[in-house]
This record gives sequence, structure tokens and C-alpha cells, in this order.
Amino acid sequence: MIFSEVEQEYLRQARLGRIATVNSQGKPRVVPVGFRLNEELGVIEAGGRDAAGTRRWQDLQQNPNVAFVVDDVAPGERWNPRGIQIRGVAELVTHEGATGPYRAYIRIHPRTIHAWGLEGDPYQGKTRVVNEQETISG
Repeated sequence: MIFSEVEQEYLRQARLGRIATVNSQGKPRVVPVGFRLNEELGVIEAGGRDAAGTRRWQDLQQNPNVAFVVDDVAPGERWNPRGIQIRGVAELVTHEGATGPYRAYIRIHPRTIHAWGLEGDPYQGKTRVVNEQETISG
């Protein structure tokens, strides 16, 4: 698993993230999405209603480079932001005949992971390269 135990725990409890794509004109776009951590594959799977019919799906067909963020403020009296940013390459997955939000979904293969506030100082994030394969050009 490429995610640390602390990152896995955080991702398991979260239900909503934001996915950023770039369209064919080079304009960025970010939208909230439901997701799950696929622990077996070490990837994020972002779905939603009619995922294959969305603009983000169309964007990723042209340029599979993607960023995904899950963040919040930790409970307590102090201001403690925390979160994970994942940059990687999207794989568009469809399951013919399946129903529900995961009949078509975006599988995010991480290249870098940046986490902050999950351990220690929330203003001292840690970035690491987890897969050195080149990012695909769109």
C-alpha cells in the first residue's frame, strides 16, 4: 500500500473529495465527488451519478493528469487544518451492466502524495513521490 496507515485511516473516514481536471482549452476545473480508497490496488476511485457523462470524464479523456484533495479541520478548540492532495493519472473504468454510482468511475493512480495535519504540525506538510512513472501528456 502506498498510503501510510494514518493516510489510510483518514481516507477511510472521509466521504467527499475534490477532483481537478483541465479541459482541452487548458482551463482548470474542480468539482466535489464521492470516493473510496481501494486498498487492494492503492488507488482512489471517484464516482458519482452518471460519472461517464460528466465534463470531468470528457476532460480526462483528453488529458488524464489529475489532482484530488480531501481536507477538513480536525475537531477541537484549535484551528488544525488537515488533508491529503494526490496528483496522478486517471484511468476511466466502466462496468457494463452494473448499476449504482460505481458502474463508471475514475481510478486515480497516485504519482505524488502531499499530506498535512494528519501527524504533527498542520503547517508542515510532507510530500513524497510514490510512483516515478511519467505523467501522461494530454
